[in-house]
Amino acid sequence: MLHESLNYKIRNVHKKEDSRAILINLDIEDVSTTLCCIYAPNDQKNRSDFFKNLKFWITRNSDSPENTIIGGDFNCALNENDRVNEAGNKDPSRNDLKSLLKSLKLDDTWFIKNNQPQYTYTDPVNNSKSRIDYIFTSADIKYKIKKIRLKHVPKKDKHKAVILKINLSDNKRGPGHWKMNAKLFDMPEYENMVKDINNDCLFNYPELDWRTKWDLLKLQVQDGSILLGTQRAKKRKEYINNMQSKIDNLNESESKGIEVDMNEKIKLEKVI
Repeated sequence: MLHESLNYKIRNVHKKEDSRAILINLDIEDVSTTLCCIYAPNDQKNRSDFFKNLKFWITRNSDSPENTIIGGDFNCALNENDRVNEAGNKDPSRNDLKSLLKSLKLDDTWFIKNNQPQYTYTDPVNNSKSRIDYIFTSADIKYKIKKIRLKHVPKKDKHKAVILKINLSDNKRGPGHWKMNAKLFDMPEYENMVKDINNDCLFNYPELDWRTKWDLLKLQVQDGSILLGTQRAKKRKEYINNMQSKIDNLNESESKGIEVDMNEKIKLEKVI
């Protein structure tokens, strides 16, 4: 998956219990990145459940939601025109896949460099074809894409591989580089923190000139932003784990034939 010339370091690896997904958190050229490879079930009902569960599983295990690449055989056409001569055009799992992508803020990379769809799966016996193999990425990565194409895979006559070329050079970070998390701007406590730091720098250091005060303010805002960002991520992860635990309990009760409140289950899934 990774070219030997790349400078990368794997931090941790997660494998789904059903062996249909593997997630790797790693640093590529010093950029924190999450890679995930999946193989969705053929059965529509199982596929719908798989996509719903995958959303929580990736959120729980990913270290880099803003630098995420997810690819594999989804066994599901994302759009109506992604299938030709197949009965699966009314596939209900499509909505669950779209919900997954929306929740994780992922985009279909194919149309970033291509105007027309190309089919990744062909069945000559039934004269059908479809686009069911995808690579989805987060916004920070999709703008680094240089090329995406299909490639014939030997001994896999029906499937074609999706090949993605990304230029990571723009993502390289030099020593001390810090990227602001814009989501902090929506937090009232962040606004209050910046105001307090500003007042502190203005009135508590009369011996400093305005240039030194400005440098001090920037440094304190950076430190405060990193602290709040870490706290925010921790709370979000705890919240996700709590909601997932409730959903798992409902699913377990349902599998045992115990009646569950489906409205509560749907509400929990929407919240996540």
